[in-house]
Amino acid sequence: MRGMEGKAHAENVSGRFYVNKNCLNHGLCKVLAPQNFTQSSDQTHIYVSKQPETSEELAAVIDAASQCPVNAIIDTEAFSVAGDVSTTSSDMKRHLIRLLLLALVVVVWLLASS
Repeated sequence: MRGMEGKAHAENVSGRFYVNKNCLNHGLCKVLAPQNFTQSSDQTHIYVSKQPETSEELAAVIDAASQCPVNAIIDTEAFSVAGDVSTTSSDMKRHLIRLLLLALVVVVWLLASS
Protein backbone atom coordinates (compact mmCIF):
# COMPACT_ATOMS: atom_id res chain seq x y z
CA MET A 1 0.00 0.00 0.00
CA ARG A 2 2.83 2.45 0.71
CA GLY A 3 3.94 2.29 -2.91
CA MET A 4 0.72 3.99 -3.98
CA GLU A 5 0.93 6.84 -1.50
CA GLY A 6 4.62 7.67 -1.85
CA LYS A 7 7.69 6.74 0.11
CA ALA A 8 7.64 7.29 3.85
CA HIS A 9 10.22 9.36 5.68
CA ALA A 10 12.59 7.10 7.63
CA GLU A 11 11.90 8.90 10.91
CA ASN A 12 8.23 7.81 11.03
CA VAL A 13 7.49 5.43 13.87
CA SER A 14 5.91 2.20 12.74
CA GLY A 15 2.12 2.06 12.76
CA ARG A 16 -1.08 3.09 11.07
CA PHE A 17 0.00 6.61 10.05
CA TYR A 18 3.08 7.91 8.27
CA VAL A 19 4.21 11.06 6.50
CA ASN A 20 5.43 10.56 2.95
CA LYS A 21 8.06 12.49 1.03
CA ASN A 22 5.45 14.89 -0.38
CA CYS A 23 5.66 16.77 2.93
CA LEU A 24 6.68 20.40 2.46
CA ASN A 25 6.85 21.21 6.18
CA HIS A 26 3.71 23.37 6.26
CA GLY A 27 3.29 22.47 9.94
CA LEU A 28 -0.51 22.33 10.12
CA CYS A 29 -0.31 18.76 11.43
CA LYS A 30 1.91 19.90 14.31
CA VAL A 31 -0.71 22.49 15.23
CA LEU A 32 -3.60 19.99 15.07
CA ALA A 33 -1.82 17.00 16.67
CA PRO A 34 1.39 18.25 18.31
CA GLN A 35 1.82 15.11 20.40
CA ASN A 36 2.02 12.95 17.26
CA PHE A 37 4.08 14.96 14.78
CA THR A 38 7.65 16.27 14.99
CA GLN A 39 9.69 18.45 12.68
CA SER A 40 12.84 16.85 11.26
CA SER A 41 16.19 18.02 12.60
CA ASP A 42 17.04 19.59 9.24
CA GLN A 43 13.60 21.33 9.26
CA THR A 44 12.68 20.06 5.80
CA HIS A 45 9.70 17.90 6.73
CA ILE A 46 7.51 16.57 9.51
CA TYR A 47 7.13 12.94 10.52
CA VAL A 48 4.95 10.79 12.79
CA SER A 49 6.87 10.61 16.06
CA LYS A 50 4.10 8.88 18.02
CA GLN A 51 1.16 6.85 16.80
CA PRO A 52 -2.19 7.87 18.33
CA GLU A 53 -3.01 6.01 21.55
CA THR A 54 -6.30 7.59 22.57
CA SER A 55 -9.49 8.37 20.69
CA GLU A 56 -8.69 12.09 21.01
CA GLU A 57 -5.24 11.61 19.49
CA LEU A 58 -6.70 9.44 16.72
CA ALA A 59 -9.28 12.11 15.89
CA ALA A 60 -6.57 14.80 15.86
CA VAL A 61 -4.30 12.79 13.54
CA ILE A 62 -7.17 11.95 11.19
CA ASP A 63 -8.10 15.65 11.16
CA ALA A 64 -4.47 16.57 10.43
CA ALA A 65 -4.35 14.02 7.59
CA SER A 66 -7.57 15.34 6.05
CA GLN A 67 -6.32 18.94 6.20
CA CYS A 68 -2.75 18.37 5.01
CA PRO A 69 -2.35 20.71 2.01
CA VAL A 70 -0.21 18.18 0.09
CA ASN A 71 -1.88 14.94 1.32
CA ALA A 72 1.41 13.79 2.83
CA ILE A 73 -0.09 12.11 5.92
CA ILE A 74 -1.08 8.58 5.00
CA ASP A 75 -3.54 6.44 6.94
CA THR A 76 -2.76 2.84 6.05
CA GLU A 77 -6.25 1.80 7.20
CA ALA A 78 -7.98 4.21 4.83
CA PHE A 79 -9.01 3.17 1.38
CA SER A 80 -7.79 5.00 -1.68
CA VAL A 81 -10.41 6.77 -3.78
CA ALA A 82 -8.12 8.02 -6.55
CA GLY A 83 -4.35 7.84 -6.73
CA ASP A 84 -2.78 9.10 -3.54
CA VAL A 85 -5.90 10.75 -2.11
CA SER A 86 -6.92 8.71 0.91
CA THR A 87 -10.36 8.93 2.41
CA THR A 88 -11.42 7.34 5.68
CA SER A 89 -14.86 5.82 6.16
CA SER A 90 -15.73 8.66 8.58
CA ASP A 91 -14.84 11.18 5.83
CA MET A 92 -17.06 9.30 3.41
CA LYS A 93 -19.94 9.33 5.91
CA ARG A 94 -19.49 13.07 6.46
CA HIS A 95 -19.52 13.72 2.69
CA LEU A 96 -22.57 11.49 2.22
CA ILE A 97 -24.46 13.34 4.96
CA ARG A 98 -23.61 16.68 3.35
CA LEU A 99 -24.78 15.40 -0.03
CA LEU A 100 -28.05 14.10 1.43
CA LEU A 101 -28.68 17.40 3.23
CA LEU A 102 -28.06 19.30 0.03
CA ALA A 103 -30.50 17.02 -1.82
CA LEU A 104 -33.07 17.61 0.91
CA VAL A 105 -32.66 21.38 0.65
CA VAL A 106 -33.17 21.19 -3.13
CA VAL A 107 -36.31 19.06 -2.73
CA VAL A 108 -37.77 21.43 -0.11
CA TRP A 109 -36.94 24.42 -2.32
CA LEU A 110 -38.60 22.77 -5.34
CA LEU A 111 -41.71 21.93 -3.32
CA ALA A 112 -41.89 25.46 -1.93
CA SER A 113 -41.48 26.94 -5.43
CA SER A 114 -44.41 25.05 -6.94
